Amino acid sequence: YGLDPSKDWLLIFPGSRKEEVSRHLAIMTDAAENFDSKNTYEKIIVRAEGITIAESNDFKVFSGDSKQIHELMSYGSLGILKSGTTTLEAGLMCLPGVICYKTSSITYLIAKNLNKLPYIGLINIVLGKQLYQELIQHDFTAESIADGLHSVLGNKETFTEELRNLRSLLHPPSGSTARRVANELLAD
Repeated sequence: YGLDPSKDWLLIFPGSRKEEVSRHLAIMTDAAENFDSKNTYEKIIVRAEGITIAESNDFKVFSGDSKQIHELMSYGSLGILKSGTTTLEAGLMCLPGVICYKTSSITYLIAKNLNKLPYIGLINIVLGKQLYQELIQHDFTAESIADGLHSVLGNKETFTEELRNLRSLLHPPSGSTARRVANELLAD
């Protein structure tokens, strides 16, 4: 894919919709620059189909099907992940990182009042705890993302071990995963 295998890979997932990308990308790339000031990481923006993102000297742009993206995740070192299915995919591929999301103020207020779950990241919901730091709305800043990535690096072995245990959580000896997740979502 033209990526530098001698460097660790920092993967950036700004979203799959134009509005998400416009809200997320600049903050995420600033965070990547803040985090990697010595340029030791290959910084890769993972572009969703139909989204246009210009490549630069500091950032590669990758686009592929889900199999190729999962392969990229499996080789990635860290991820800046927009909330959604990307977080669960990252967890399954053992890609540590931070979860980010920003929406309009009114949408955020409505969602905050409707959401009864303690987390918004699918991976954290499935795990039943916050493994991935969630930086939502006003907490979604370049500085907080960079700090979160440094925190993950400081605890990467434990973080990765938690992700390896995820497969056993998703394949319990009895009962379906879908039923367990549905019961947790519907519990008061």
